[in-house]
Amino acid sequence: MAELSAEMRSLGRMIAATVQESSSERQGGNSVVSVNAGGVGVAISVGCAAFALACLIFAMMLQVDQGRKIERTQDYTNMLWQRYPELRPENLKPKEEQKP
Repeated sequence: MAELSAEMRSLGRMIAATVQESSSERQGGNSVVSVNAGGVGVAISVGCAAFALACLIFAMMLQVDQGRKIERTQDYTNMLWQRYPELRPENLKPKEEQKP
């Protein structure tokens, strides 16, 4: 058991020395990353961007349409309240309170 732990310690020292040597050798290096996007890659990315833009425009149109529906509903409710003021929420009472 003692031999195994001594071997593990020496192996750990060797790994540490190797890592230290390799890191000291790389200190002055430059790294260059280049991406070669061919015609298919560019076409796919442009298609995805166009789809995202179309989805955004469609969502904006739905939002504007929902706003109009809400305004129309509010106008209709106001018209009903003018004609029938007893339908206003503050004038409506629960059924228990209406019984004498």
